[in-house]
Amino acid sequence: MKWVLDRVDGFPKNQRFVLGTRLADAVLEVMEVLAEATYARGPAKAELLAKANRRIESVRWLVRVCKDRNRVSAARFAFSARAV
Repeated sequence: MKWVLDRVDGFPKNQRFVLGTRLADAVLEVMEVLAEATYARGPAKAELLAKANRRIESVRWLVRVCKDRNRVSAARFAFSARAV
């Protein structure tokens, strides 16, 4: 998460408030859902983990858009792909 927030801080102002905010929000939501899943049981836990998985996929797509818009270098994109 720290890596994403550090990258978003470096975005140009117009990209930071559109793409950067969405990316940061998605990463924070993944953390929140995983924290909830830690304490859930049974079907509720499975549902929360599925939700986290969907949000992680969104994060992957957003990072890819950042790379395509030259906001993240190819090396940093490769790092994020391994980390996520």
